[in-house]
Amino acid sequence: MNLIATAGLLHLEPLLAATAGGYAVCFWAISIGVLSTYWSRNELRLAWRSRRWPTVPGHVVEKRVLKGICATIASDGTSAPTTRKWREIEIVYTYKLDGVAYTSNRLDFSGYGWWGSKFYKDGERVVVHYDPLSPSMAVLRPGIHLDMLWAQVIAVAGIAVALYL
Repeated sequence: MNLIATAGLLHLEPLLAATAGGYAVCFWAISIGVLSTYWSRNELRLAWRSRRWPTVPGHVVEKRVLKGICATIASDGTSAPTTRKWREIEIVYTYKLDGVAYTSNRLDFSGYGWWGSKFYKDGERVVVHYDPLSPSMAVLRPGIHLDMLWAQVIAVAGIAVALYL
């Protein structure tokens, strides 16, 4: 199928005709987005609230590399069982609040925070944002980050395409 370009506009009719198949794709995109948002609502709520959490000085006590092998399915079309190596960098930091020492390894609420952990070094001083209602809950990167919003983007794209059809 070809895309039709008219006056600089891209038309999606050839790709997503107003058929049951087009609506099914939209339905699944919206469903995945809504369900993922529902399942991650607690992390989104905490990330939003963490922007206003008080701070305290802390320091990185350990930076460790976690490695493993996971079972997966080949992506070459054969669906053959295969294994894949993975590697993560985890940091552990400590902070004191009212004479009580706390330890955490949460960089942010995104679930992908370990990507940013490569920028921290052992012994480095950090600014820790902690939950005043539960001081053991802390992050180094407060707020909502773009990598947390993939589900909402999928849902909005599904809605936009459904409205277009």
